[in-house]
Amino acid sequence: MNRGILIIVLITFLLMNAPNVCSYTPSGPNQIGGSNIKHVIIIVEENEAYNSIVNSTVAPYQNQLIRQYALAGNYFSLESPSLPNYLDLTAGSDMGITTDCSPSASCQVTGRMTNIADLLNSSNLSWKEYAESMPAPCYLADSGNYAVRHNPFAYYTDITGNSAYCDQHVVPMNDTTGLVQDLQSGSLPNFSFVTPNLCDDGHDSCNSALTQVKQADKWLSLMVPKIINSPEFASTALFIVYDEGTTSPSSQVVCIVVSPFVRTGYVSNPYYTHFSLLATIENIFGLSSMGRNDSRSAAMSDMFTDGSSDVAQSNSSSSSISSSTKSGVITPAQSAEILIVVALVASVIVLSIVKRNPFSRYL
Repeated sequence: MNRGILIIVLITFLLMNAPNVCSYTPSGPNQIGGSNIKHVIIIVEENEAYNSIVNSTVAPYQNQLIRQYALAGNYFSLESPSLPNYLDLTAGSDMGITTDCSPSASCQVTGRMTNIADLLNSSNLSWKEYAESMPAPCYLADSGNYAVRHNPFAYYTDITGNSAYCDQHVVPMNDTTGLVQDLQSGSLPNFSFVTPNLCDDGHDSCNSALTQVKQADKWLSLMVPKIINSPEFASTALFIVYDEGTTSPSSQVVCIVVSPFVRTGYVSNPYYTHFSLLATIENIFGLSSMGRNDSRSAAMSDMFTDGSSDVAQSNSSSSSISSSTKSGVITPAQSAEILIVVALVASVIVLSIVKRNPFSRYL
């Protein structure tokens, strides 16, 4: 094979593989939301399937949030019962715990660097677990409407093993204290995990006039505006997610993202799980992963703009214009297009030279 033909073959290879040559996975701190998201809040509700919330007349407030902000339209929990899902959200794995056991020697997660709090601490970022109706800080047993199985940080011994540290970070809340108090005082931590009580998370039926879905929706309609109307919201991403649905072990559940940095009215299509949400938190704060399922899950970056709250767009599918295109950054697809054009021009030049050169047969 002469050199001219070899060059053409190589150029053809580049043309066929341009998308692969130019593909990459963006990395680096604060990729999602630019560097503008300083606070992440997760509120976990209980035991409702996707279709029992989305477009349901018994969940008017949540559907209002879906219209105003963004919804993960293909989001799944992967386990049942509750506790393994809470561990998935905060550790990237159920860590071998597959039941709703209470914290004990046989039901706990030992060791260091086992959960999201460890990653946050390593980057000097603050965090708190706010547990509604918990009778005292770092309370490790059920009490009234407080269910310890819905408080994952009660199971990590590197937290509970230091009582002073645990008391500072695993704290009670109600309608006026805890989260609300920190919002009002400007002391909201970087990461907040909110555990409503068994009534307000929709787990139990606590009011004969309301279904569980209505109970949860009513509580959200009272609590979420306090977040949205606080000064902290300008730099916050709030995730409202359900731990599991009504099928076992996997179930499609609701995950609503409320933030100035989401694509308004957007419903995403990519497949996401609790591991994806954890990967999203790691991405927002520029954290390393824990090397578990979080490291193998994509962050939910399609739901966010490039970090400028004034460029949010109304979209209905994941095929919307990417934020990197709007911000002037060349995307992988654009890079592939550029490479194709360059390769085509090069092939024309090579063919022209070979055709005109009388000595081309010796090339």
